[in-house]
Amino acid sequence: MKANSRALWILGLVLAVGGVAARASVPKSIPDAVTASRPNVLFILCDDLRPDALGCYGARHVTTPHIDSLAARGVRFANAFCTTSLCSPSRASILTGLYAHRHGVRDNFTELPTTLPHWPGRLREQGYTTAYIGKWHMGEENDEP
Repeated sequence: MKANSRALWILGLVLAVGGVAARASVPKSIPDAVTASRPNVLFILCDDLRPDALGCYGARHVTTPHIDSLAARGVRFANAFCTTSLCSPSRASILTGLYAHRHGVRDNFTELPTTLPHWPGRLREQGYTTAYIGKWHMGEENDEP
């Protein structure tokens, strides 16, 4: 695995699509047939996690059976890279799909602009219940999702 993809294990832990995350309170405008057939989504993001620290990527010195199970039923990223070394600009890029010069989060003290669409917001618009757990760390004044 290349050094730059190793450095990005900020991004590439697991995108598990399957029976993992709960969905509730679907708006009445979304038909039941649509909500019953669509997948659940769990996105796990870890800062500074090397791939050789997970069983699903070949770790021999640690066991990670629950993550390995999610990875086996979901999607794993095997070739990823990071366009910026700072946490907040990287997180903003993951959420919006934009490079830092486009989303404007250039350091760890800048808020994610509320006008930018992001994939969790799109999921919410489609009736998914969304949440984040852990470090937001995008700006200094706001800890809102």
